[in-house]
Amino acid sequence: MTDAEIVLEYLRLGTAGEVDAAAQYEHPDMTYWLSGRLIVSGDLTIAQKRKAAAGVHEAFPGGYTLHVRNVIATDGQVVVEAQGDGVMADGTHYTPVYAMFFRVVDGLIVSTKEYIDTEYVGATFKLPLKSA
Repeated sequence: MTDAEIVLEYLRLGTAGEVDAAAQYEHPDMTYWLSGRLIVSGDLTIAQKRKAAAGVHEAFPGGYTLHVRNVIATDGQVVVEAQGDGVMADGTHYTPVYAMFFRVVDGLIVSTKEYIDTEYVGATFKLPLKSA
């Protein structure tokens, strides 16, 4: 698989809630960073990222789809522009736009940086901000 194919399969599996299957593409020391000042923003361990993601999956009883709009891959770096789409249990239609940056080494994702409108995320999921 190419680096782009690895990342896209990782995203497909993760979006489908298949975290164990997605984990095969994660380096054991993978780092994850989320933009903003939310309680889930900043540097997270892979365990913290999985916990946060699990809560998101539970919020969408009909599932959550990630529509990939653009992929750029070069020299072990993969950039994905995408838009999410899901209806929450309370009927809220959630459609965030993502810019995700992945670093892939020897077929494993070693780092992820995710940029998203954290005001939108925070308001939708009622997440608090980190204290200053």
